[in-house]
Amino acid sequence: MRNSSVSATLVLLLFTLAISSYAQNPGGAPGGVPGGIPDPNAPVSPEKAKAIRRLMELNGGVKAAQQILDQVTPRLRRTPRPVPDSVWAEIEKEFAADLSSGKFVERMIPLYSRYFTEADINELIKFYESPIGQKMARVLPQLAVEAMQVGGQWGLDVMKRIQQRLKEKGYSNTTE
Repeated sequence: MRNSSVSATLVLLLFTLAISSYAQNPGGAPGGVPGGIPDPNAPVSPEKAKAIRRLMELNGGVKAAQQILDQVTPRLRRTPRPVPDSVWAEIEKEFAADLSSGKFVERMIPLYSRYFTEADINELIKFYESPIGQKMARVLPQLAVEAMQVGGQWGLDVMKRIQQRLKEKGYSNTTE
């Protein structure tokens, strides 16, 4: 259950981070084109890549990724098999280096490029430079953490209710 909880937590947090930017997309669809299918292999121009880096700086993407690590690592440390603290320190150092070196951002550039045109990125930059955009960037990491907690509890509640309904209807529950 722990691994699935951690996976669900990561998915929910990534979804929350993505939705904050996606909600700003004026077309409401990848590339701002309703029903448009982005080309995952399309090259990213240097100008667009630079704009995406700026956007991620403004929207707190790296800070949020660090908070993900800060939230997930303690949960992973509670695995049934003991792992020495020195191993966890190595792991944390490696992922912190991904963030500080820009490796994480570079991996995100094609993703942002796939879903947003350069014009979209520039509009998002304007948004995140605005007072409300700055507030969103400031509160989104904590909002995402709290949303994960609420979402996780909701998921557990849903599973219990489903199990109860199945039991009431006379079906055996294979997940108990």
